[in-house]
Amino acid sequence: MTEAPGARVGGDRMAETGVTTFEFTIDDLAEVRSLARRAAAGTDLAEQVAVAVSELASNAIRHGGGRGVLTIAPVPGGVRVEVRDWGPGLARGVPTEAPKQLAYGGRGLWIVSKLFPQFVLESSPTGVTASVLLHTPAAPNP
Repeated sequence: MTEAPGARVGGDRMAETGVTTFEFTIDDLAEVRSLARRAAAGTDLAEQVAVAVSELASNAIRHGGGRGVLTIAPVPGGVRVEVRDWGPGLARGVPTEAPKQLAYGGRGLWIVSKLFPQFVLESSPTGVTASVLLHTPAAPNP
């Protein structure tokens, strides 16, 4: 389903499942961060999640065709926050060392990996999907 950027997609299914899907462009980054903070409500991770999702969304915009999709979905024991793009995929995996101090770019995935060491990154020639799992104290079982 293709929707205008800044649009929530999912309709009635979203209400039934608790899944939020939001297609975004650069103009929507504040809303992306806000949705990420809300996904982390009830935890002490709201700002870390906002930073991580902002980095992932910025990468999607920069390397994935100028847009991406944020999906927030309840899972047993928590919430999965996912960012997807339609770029060419990654030539390299997640950096294991900090980029050089004066390097231009290259920090986003490294920052996310430090905030959420178990984040998942899937790359293919048709795009990248990155997700983090938040363990929440009173997460509903989907």
